[in-house]
Amino acid sequence: MQATFERAVSRLFVRLGVPGTYRLADGREISTRFIAKQADVVESFGDTRLALDTHRFDVMVRDVMSPLEGEHFTAAGQTYQVVGEPLVDHDRLIWTLTGAPV
Repeated sequence: MQATFERAVSRLFVRLGVPGTYRLADGREISTRFIAKQADVVESFGDTRLALDTHRFDVMVRDVMSPLEGEHFTAAGQTYQVVGEPLVDHDRLIWTLTGAPV
């Protein structure tokens, strides 16, 4: 069952993802596909609520085994630096990365 679900997720990345490159800290580059999730985030600061523009991307774990804060990736022609701790989904198939444009 897990293999079937993983194949379905892989097909989604082929159909919905954009080609890009993930650059490891040691300089090696990995060609992969990214799915952009650029939703705004609402943060509270006292009685004030701020809507912040975010740049979040999903990438397959099989392509990028252990992304680290500070590494870089390029998706759709824009380069980003990974900020914050990358998050992995419950099934350990997809990393969600938050990127800051560089």
